[in-house]
Amino acid sequence: MEDQDDQEHIDNKYSIDKYLSYGAEGEVYLVTEKKTSIKYAAKISFSNKKYLDNEIEILKILKEKECKNILNIINSGRGIIQIAGQESKIRQYLILELAPNRDLGEYIFLEKKGFGEDFSKVIFYQIVKCIKSIHDLNYCHKDIKIDNILLDEKFNPKINDFGFAKKYSNSLDEYIGTESYKAPEILEKKPYDGFKVDIFSLGVTLIILTTCSLGFRQATINEKYYQYIYKKDLASYWNLENLKKLELSDDFKDLYIGMVSYEPDERYSLDKILEHKWFGKIRTMNDEELEKYKDEIGLKKEFENRLDKILKSKSSQYKAKDKKKDNINPSKGLPVEKNSHFEKDAKADYIKINKFMNYYIDIEGNIKPVNFMDSLFDKIVDKFKDDKYYKCYIKADKKLKLKLTFEQKENEDEEEKDENELEDELKMEIILYKTPKGYLLRFIKEKMNKRDFIEKYVTISKLVKELVE
Repeated sequence: MEDQDDQEHIDNKYSIDKYLSYGAEGEVYLVTEKKTSIKYAAKISFSNKKYLDNEIEILKILKEKECKNILNIINSGRGIIQIAGQESKIRQYLILELAPNRDLGEYIFLEKKGFGEDFSKVIFYQIVKCIKSIHDLNYCHKDIKIDNILLDEKFNPKINDFGFAKKYSNSLDEYIGTESYKAPEILEKKPYDGFKVDIFSLGVTLIILTTCSLGFRQATINEKYYQYIYKKDLASYWNLENLKKLELSDDFKDLYIGMVSYEPDERYSLDKILEHKWFGKIRTMNDEELEKYKDEIGLKKEFENRLDKILKSKSSQYKAKDKKKDNINPSKGLPVEKNSHFEKDAKADYIKINKFMNYYIDIEGNIKPVNFMDSLFDKIVDKFKDDKYYKCYIKADKKLKLKLTFEQKENEDEEEKDENELEDELKMEIILYKTPKGYLLRFIKEKMNKRDFIEKYVTISKLVKELVE
């Protein structure tokens, strides 16, 4: 194994400014190159998962082929980094061009408002052209969603997160992606066409972009909304209460249904989408004309106004967090622990002083606690059922505190083990408590390295949200 002293210290080249987010490819940080003072985004992977390796490989190929609608890859490699006073070995890192105007999802979800049809025509036309440039190079993205579309200095879209991307095939069989964006054939675990699942995800992106609403929760034949698309009973579909109030044009409806059809062969091609009459005169515009048109209709101003609200909201959140005290006693039934935190978002630097994280949930009047934990258990098992590394089980202790344990399976395939893979045993517990404030899920780090603990906390917290919403 490579000696730690011989590995490159990444922070010799880049200063770590702040933690940004967490995804399948790893943790994302804002960094500054010390030599040039240029800011970049750094994706850092500490786990044994290969998504970041895959993203680096794909981005290098797309850069070589001069694909213009993606973030430019600056650097990549392995090494050591110091974060929050702790030195950690990196299995892989990626330095990317920074998208200064954040991701498109923030502009929609903070406002709880889509862009409407007129603005969305311009934004979505550019998004489709971005995806077409990738498809034309014979690659499929496989995780297109509103959060994976970043905005450059002119608010033009750039596609991000290529961890799941693959060279095109019409018989792919990796059943990964974001649940509400997955095509039916992925959910049904059938071999699928990479281009056609991208088009399905684009359709989901379109309705969120325009309305800040989902047209369905999951593309299954028995789902409350999607069943009508499956049956081709579109009159009933658009007459459903949550959809009827959206007041969408017939051209929009035709384009949307043409992208999210149950049968892959019935979905519109990217060329047909770009030629669709919903886009109107935008179809004839070149890039320069489109930029002028954005100003004419006030789209750039709309972006600027929403960005201003995002920045003010983030500033308020940071101020609110600064006012919180470190020591909080959630109930008489739980001891006060020094430096305890009760946040709903995991951050890497919390783990240097904590061995647990807490997540408050509201299940009063919703489902019984035992049923809740059973449902959470089922969701976790389903989430990781194809993962050879993990198993989980549920039990109640003598004090009737419900415990869900999530631990590593024995590694039966030592040959696949990466030389830089973290070797700690992975074991955590999730305990459900009843407190005066409501129900509290406590995530306890037992035998697990901190990076995997963060990853499991974030992933399982999202499953919790799905259960209580």
